[in-house]
Amino acid sequence: MKRPLVALLAVAFLVIGAPSARAHGVFVFPYTENGELVAEGYFADGGPPVDAAVRITAPDGAEIASGRTDDAGLFKCPIPDADEVEVELHAGPGHVARATITLDGAIATTSAEPPHATRAARLIAGLLAIGGVFGGAMAFANRKRRGKRPEPAGRRSDV
Repeated sequence: MKRPLVALLAVAFLVIGAPSARAHGVFVFPYTENGELVAEGYFADGGPPVDAAVRITAPDGAEIASGRTDDAGLFKCPIPDADEVEVELHAGPGHVARATITLDGAIATTSAEPPHATRAARLIAGLLAIGGVFGGAMAFANRKRRGKRPEPAGRRSDV
């Protein structure tokens, strides 16, 4: 009885603790606004990467613009004269995010997801994972009890 319970708890702690490994993952979401290319950086917990290095490059790798994010995690530059650019954000060792944005006149499409949709999806997935772990634990705990229940009145198994 003790060993399966310990194993189940160990798995539960690994599953619950796994999202914290990406708690400081960094992301970048490029878009155009008021004649500027904006690169919005954010950590998985929603905080902005302050003073992170940003580099805008053409498809051939040529640097178009570079700079650092402000206190809100934003970097802005004039919209480049290119059809497509890659935005790269460096927020420290192991914290690199890349996204490609296609610039077609006033229409811009990006390969990244908006930050708020991403955070909401992660929150829902995390809650579902926690519910699954606890549901599995309850099912495991209840399977032992099933064998100890008395038979309902009026039923006989020896008939």
